[in-house]
Amino acid sequence: MAADDERRAIDEGFDAELALRLVGEGVLLNPVTDNQRRGFGSPVIDVASALVAIDALPVDRARSIARDYELALSMRGDNRSRSGMMLAMAPPPAAPVDPAPLRTVCCPATFTTSAGLVTTYGAWLDPDRTVVVLSAVLVQRNMPGLQSVSSTLTDDQGTSLPAHFSGGGNSDRVHGQLETFPGLSVDTAWLELGGHRLVLSDVPAPEGVTVEELPPTTLGQRHLWRCVTAFAAQPGGIRHGGLREDPIEAVAAVLVAGGALDPDDAQLRQARAVVSALIAGTDSAAEGPAQWQSVLSRLQPSSWHLGNAPGDDHEVVFVGASIPVDGAVVRVQTVERHGEALSISVDVAPGSAFAFGGRDVGDVSLLWWAEDDRGNSYLGCPSNKGGSPGRSSGTIQFVPALDPAATQVRILPTGATQRGIVPIALPPREPAS
Repeated sequence: MAADDERRAIDEGFDAELALRLVGEGVLLNPVTDNQRRGFGSPVIDVASALVAIDALPVDRARSIARDYELALSMRGDNRSRSGMMLAMAPPPAAPVDPAPLRTVCCPATFTTSAGLVTTYGAWLDPDRTVVVLSAVLVQRNMPGLQSVSSTLTDDQGTSLPAHFSGGGNSDRVHGQLETFPGLSVDTAWLELGGHRLVLSDVPAPEGVTVEELPPTTLGQRHLWRCVTAFAAQPGGIRHGGLREDPIEAVAAVLVAGGALDPDDAQLRQARAVVSALIAGTDSAAEGPAQWQSVLSRLQPSSWHLGNAPGDDHEVVFVGASIPVDGAVVRVQTVERHGEALSISVDVAPGSAFAFGGRDVGDVSLLWWAEDDRGNSYLGCPSNKGGSPGRSSGTIQFVPALDPAATQVRILPTGATQRGIVPIALPPREPAS
């Protein structure tokens, strides 16, 4: 069914506002106080977003109704609410901020500072911030030692700014980044850290970066699969051992009621099979898309590994690719392999596009997938995020574990109708000693 035909069918006989209010009333009558039950989920937000996605309800109206119920849930202490009081007081969504050109550089070096033995890999620079990626073997094996990685960065113009460390690790080794706000000179030839001068070498953007249209599908099918993927990727999902309860039935019910999805649709059957496999922790679904079959068949309890233990091999590839996807601008800054863990650092405008299932109804959003040259697929799970509604930066960590034989990956930020393709050659592994 064409999208225009879907809209006419919905307009003729479906009361979308009543459907949303009935979901809200049902949630109010069945309060939940166990904050582990649904993680960051909210049936009211989920259904409101589905109604907007199939053009059954204007975004402003859906957002207003959902905020009313979220506020009521918050006041009752229901932990399914997504900070309803904050939503109710939130201003209208900000316009996207067009990111300034990003300079990506390498600056490999190892030297001693007061914090310990520091290894730098590279940096990215724009007017808003300067970021240096590094690891350190700490002198002090405690939190003050971690904090001591924070330092001062200086550019070739003589400007010095405090640089704050964020990252993770264990008692004596950390990996992360130093950031200054605002940024130092974008054109600087070097940066100075801890008395050591880092000579900057520009990284060319990778070849083959492109955008492709997704295969045509109905509005209902498209939103259903986006919900499956988003729920699996958010906290409490696949990264932490599977889903605790079915996250799509409320959405599926309203899509069927609105005529956007046939109750016998094979896509609905496959989506339910994937969700059932995620809840049960099984290694396959009876049926489903190839990328989901690839993920489920390789998912093991031990496959999620942050790679912070001493002795893990660690490689960082600086990318500097910028690509427009469904109205958002994605900048892939680094691809990192830490042990068998694959992650990327990204900068996204608008900020709400960083991860699906954002703070409000109607947020533009992206899903994150990757493929390797061995035929494997990986689901990207947003790990941390900072910024504003106009622009956000953070880390996407992929599951399952990276195939040790992989030599290339394609990063696939995916919107509703398009996906970006950023091909990356992985550095060769060090031979086992």
